[in-house]
Amino acid sequence: MLELLRDRVYLRYWLAVVVSFLGDAITRVTLIYVAATLTDPSS
Repeated sequence: MLELLRDRVYLRYWLAVVVSFLGDAITRVTLIYVAATLTDPSS
């Protein structure tokens, strides 16, 4: 596994995948928050 991380091309690919997953997670949390605040029955 560590040999793969020494390969620059693979490391850049792996970092791009991690950033993409983080962006997806932030988007999902934001969408859930916005949907919850817009449909809040108490307001």
